[in-house]
Amino acid sequence: MTYSKLSAAKSHNDPNDHLIISQAITERITLISTDREFRHYTKQKLNFIFSN
Repeated sequence: MTYSKLSAAKSHNDPNDHLIISQAITERITLISTDREFRHYTKQKLNFIFSN
């Protein structure tokens, strides 16, 4: 998924995170983060694992 096609969550305004998310979706890479905002992108096929 390209950055321009990513549907960003209204509560998540970090453009750097959006780039990371887009790349992870495109490369089908599982993203591991403590940032709970990333969970909003699982509907866009982001593989996300929350880690404390």
